[in-house]
Amino acid sequence: MNTSTLNSIDNSMDQQLRVLEKLENLIEDCDDRMTYGEAKEADVQHLREYCADMRRAAETAKALAKAIAPVYKEEDDKRKAEDEKKKKDEAAAKRSEAAKKAAATRKAAEAKKKAEEEPAPADEEEDDDFLD
Repeated sequence: MNTSTLNSIDNSMDQQLRVLEKLENLIEDCDDRMTYGEAKEADVQHLREYCADMRRAAETAKALAKAIAPVYKEEDDKRKAEDEKKKKDEAAAKRSEAAKKAAATRKAAEAKKKAEEEPAPADEEEDDDFLD
């Protein structure tokens, strides 16, 4: 679970509380007018109790989400920091590898240039010719 999930829970419970308020208003309007249609008294009472139970559950869920939110935020922040460090380390490793390759390429180019600039060693037979 993370802070996004907690926000979703909080938003869902807010929506639930709005629906419960509408249901409670409906029951109150029916009580005021003494009009229940085909709904039985026991069913209306059950709806009242349901609204009370669900209000309690929604408010409890919001309280729990609020209580644990700092813990999840800290965990999310820690995870983000670790991810950023990993990305920086990977970028540094890539830069280091690129620098090593560039150094090796330079070294090879310098060695090639040096080899081209140095005169080729004389054959031993040619050196002996002047003795004859």
